[in-house]
Amino acid sequence: MFPHREDVLTGLKRFKRLAKQDILASTHTSRPEFWHRQAEARREAYTELMAWVEHEGVEAAYQKAVEWYEALPLSHTSEEVSPEVSGRQQALELFFGLLGMNEEEIAGLRASDANSVAPGLSAQGASS
Repeated sequence: MFPHREDVLTGLKRFKRLAKQDILASTHTSRPEFWHRQAEARREAYTELMAWVEHEGVEAAYQKAVEWYEALPLSHTSEEVSPEVSGRQQALELFFGLLGMNEEEIAGLRASDANSVAPGLSAQGASS
């Protein structure tokens, strides 16, 4: 069962505030442009997810997030992932965690069908 809409929105708002703080703190890192762009990508992803939750419900936001996650390029150890891809991936993984998924379930999403509900989650009784 998905958490209630208001609980998910509260969590996403907190994540968005943390991304904003990371944008401000990025100037104090060894790679300020990378970390600024990464935090901005997270912030944008949270904004999009919040809009989906508000207008379409938690389950629809979950389905959209699975599509986005499956579309992310798989990282190779020899090449660095772009800050935008890194930020979106981190935002989506935190969103899935907010929905109650564990690391194994999240990792399994790349191999699963985008139209299925993740293990441990049930669309029945979901708050939208």
